[in-house]
Amino acid sequence: DGSVHTDGFNKDTDPTIPAGGYAIVTVFSIVNDVPITFDYTDDFSVEESSEPAYIRIVLGRGESYEFVNISGESERLDSDAKTSNPARTFDYVTYYEDGTERSRGENRTMEPLVYPNNKVSVTGASDTPVSIGAIYTSFKGLGRPNESISKITIQPGESYIFNNNGSLNNPINNNAKEAGSLFDYVMYKADGSLGTDGMNKSTNPMVPAGGEAVVTVTGSQPVVFDYTDDFTVQPSTEPAYLRVILQQGESFAYTNISVESESLDSDATPSSGRRFSYVTYDVDGNVRTQNPDTLTEPLVRAGERTVVTAVSTNPVTFGGIYRVFKGDGSPGDGIQKLTIQPGESYRFINTGSDTAGPDHNGAELDAEIDYATYKADGSRFFDGFATTSSPNIPAGGESIVTNISDSPITFTYAANLKPEPSTEPAFHRIILNPGESYQFTNISVAANALERGEMASGARWSYVNYRADGSEYSSGTDSTQLPLVQAGGKAVMTNTSDVPVSFGAVYRLFQVGPVESGETTQVTVNQGESYKFTLTGTAAAAVTMNGATGERYFDFATYGTNTGGAEQADLAQLDAAQTSISLAVGQVLIVTVTSSSAVTFSFNQQVTAEPSTEPALLKASLSQGGQAIYTSKSEQPAPLVNNAAATGGLYQYVLKDTAGQVIREESGVSAEQAIPGKASIQLAVAGTGITFGAPYRVFTLQEVIGGDWEELIEQVEKVADFPAGEKGLYRFTAQATGKYRFTVKESANYDQVPVLSLYSNADMTELLVTSSAVEQIYGWDYTVVEQELTAGQTIYVKLEELNGKALQTVIKAALMPTGTDTSYEYGKGNQLLKTILYTGDEIWFEYDRNGNVSKRTKKVFPFVN
Repeated sequence: DGSVHTDGFNKDTDPTIPAGGYAIVTVFSIVNDVPITFDYTDDFSVEESSEPAYIRIVLGRGESYEFVNISGESERLDSDAKTSNPARTFDYVTYYEDGTERSRGENRTMEPLVYPNNKVSVTGASDTPVSIGAIYTSFKGLGRPNESISKITIQPGESYIFNNNGSLNNPINNNAKEAGSLFDYVMYKADGSLGTDGMNKSTNPMVPAGGEAVVTVTGSQPVVFDYTDDFTVQPSTEPAYLRVILQQGESFAYTNISVESESLDSDATPSSGRRFSYVTYDVDGNVRTQNPDTLTEPLVRAGERTVVTAVSTNPVTFGGIYRVFKGDGSPGDGIQKLTIQPGESYRFINTGSDTAGPDHNGAELDAEIDYATYKADGSRFFDGFATTSSPNIPAGGESIVTNISDSPITFTYAANLKPEPSTEPAFHRIILNPGESYQFTNISVAANALERGEMASGARWSYVNYRADGSEYSSGTDSTQLPLVQAGGKAVMTNTSDVPVSFGAVYRLFQVGPVESGETTQVTVNQGESYKFTLTGTAAAAVTMNGATGERYFDFATYGTNTGGAEQADLAQLDAAQTSISLAVGQVLIVTVTSSSAVTFSFNQQVTAEPSTEPALLKASLSQGGQAIYTSKSEQPAPLVNNAAATGGLYQYVLKDTAGQVIREESGVSAEQAIPGKASIQLAVAGTGITFGAPYRVFTLQEVIGGDWEELIEQVEKVADFPAGEKGLYRFTAQATGKYRFTVKESANYDQVPVLSLYSNADMTELLVTSSAVEQIYGWDYTVVEQELTAGQTIYVKLEELNGKALQTVIKAALMPTGTDTSYEYGKGNQLLKTILYTGDEIWFEYDRNGNVSKRTKKVFPFVN
């Protein structure tokens, strides 16, 4: 049919001609004037040909030629290129049909592949000429005056524009790295928008299709750039970057004149010792962001202005993309400095129209400050007590800053902040020795919290928090919690520990003074013990305790009466670590300590306490597959609580009324439930164990025994033979996070059709995947499903026959490999024995005594041994 069958270039072997085909043979050299004789039989006819086998070109260094593939198939060029004795090499560039560069090579001996209607340009690259050949019927040849890859040398300080006229992104390669030089570049897309950019680079950047690159050599040595036919190159009066070198204390301003946000560039790095400060102003002239000492370049939004100042002894070079930024060498509005001595206070006033604030070096010195920030109307905005953070000040507002450390602290700030000395500190600071008390009165119109300083080991205190009318709002005993003091109210703080404790209150919001501490009644409850607290007084009161997460905790339930006088459960909680529980008149609190550490409860004269024979909660701890039924004895709604949030467990439930009608049902939940009066709820845990609890007085509990599951263990084969109509049920827990494969291998009866399904819950109502919905490509005797699982996750597996027939199978589950590559194993004589696919599947090869492949066997993972 005229298509190329085989070809040879510089050959001395005997060509084989396909039946009905023909060969064109060209003799291009003989030895000692002895011609080459070809022998042939009657099967052949022979005639002279005006058409050679190859277009043959000999190229010296720098000489070039082009070939166009005129066939319908991809073909390679041929050559006599080699790497040594002597070296014969060439450069090449291949092009798409539209003239866009497709591939390139320099100083090569491997011939390029040329696609139909594509062009290749070849240039000799060695001192010894190289012969290039192209099949005569597949290529046409064209002369070429210049080299395949053009080169241009750009001197230090010069700029050039490279226009990419092709339809693909293409590189401009260079020798900057070899020459020990650097350059800046900025890429612009075909629509003129900004592409990538780089400052002081020695890479080979890609120029966008239809776009252009502006390149400026910034190093001390010239750089040679090479490019192909789809580029045009011309000198540029425009550099890549607007560059400036700043000595310590010098400043420069950049304004973003584009419509997009863009960052500056610089040569500041951790190893160079170059650092700088910046202040960025928005389009209205307000400070938007600032940093007094950094090496991270600012992001400047459209229309914004940023002022950079070198702060290091080593000069800093900045660059702003030339088409994006304009510059100003004398901005006059950089960052200013103020040093505040220990114990001094200053007021910073924000005269701008946006939030701003000073920064400081306290964190570097391990030196702390207090600050209190106020809005323009005088109300509190934010505060910090014994901190190394910096205040943010709203427009028109102010911040009082006090240096509480032993070291001077340097503050840096922009021109819109005005500092002045202050006789007013940020906070009242009070140190209470053991047994001392102090009173903090809130003189503002809003609730405000107290603060505390660094706590010594064992520091504790008690407090009583009063409303403005003198009634108790909250209290705490042996606590580390701080009260929220109501407007007009006061908090009395008493140090109950053996070490000093320091407290703070915002200076403008509180008045402080000493008081005498009062007395409270306390009871200590050990693990497993229960206590009942009853509010007998005529006003609400609180029972306080020294609960602590992970250390001291307890169960509790509270009971009250409804409007008809019937008892009802109000609140319940498992393993509570709180420090206060409020009681209304007539309310009862039952607590059961569950931590190994005892819990101390404190209460006033309105509350009575006595040991309780009843626990706080009726509890059921359900492991995987466990079930239980809670039934309410009360006419009123009551809570059912659990610790699913702590264990990460999930459960399902069915809630029914007294008539057995379903009220609601859900699966895969962790939330606590509100149970209507006289209702019952059946619970089932599918994975991680969960403990449930309900107020002891108003519930009964019945545990439910679940069905049996066979455990499916990772990488362990399990025989799965079942008579007709029966199915296999398995429970599988993942040992690691990743994709697992579940595979069923038929051991006999190959007419069977196994169906393998995975579920997330024991009731098998939440299907994850089933083999009947997945294409089976692993052979007639394998059934496979795959599923992503996390370590510790339990799922449920069902194996059944599609038509209810008997099953004779083996099931196995395993974590799949994580690679993406295929590997090979070779045996004697370099014979391929095994191909291992990235999925873990394997293909085994067997050979006959002549070395021919006699059998291929596919092994489906995890049945590969």
